[in-house]
Amino acid sequence: MSDDPRIAALRAQIDALDGALLEQLQRRVEVARALGEVKRAVPRPLRDAPREAVVLEGVRARARDLPPAELDAVWRAIMALCLRVQQDDAAD
Repeated sequence: MSDDPRIAALRAQIDALDGALLEQLQRRVEVARALGEVKRAVPRPLRDAPREAVVLEGVRARARDLPPAELDAVWRAIMALCLRVQQDDAAD
């Protein structure tokens, strides 16, 4: 049984958006990696909890109708990923 063509079209849009999100995430990680290098040179701690709070506040303010708890979870995961990359770079 074939899917409704509307489902296939919407899934294709989601696939394209997933690709774009991944590209942006990879760019964010690259910038975070560069930030980690600067922080190690200065020196400053890699984790900046006050900055993370500001980022979350900004994301919540720009989000339209997304549930705040899930939005926070997504952004916390992104920030954790970036921190992990910075920590891995520092260990090398």
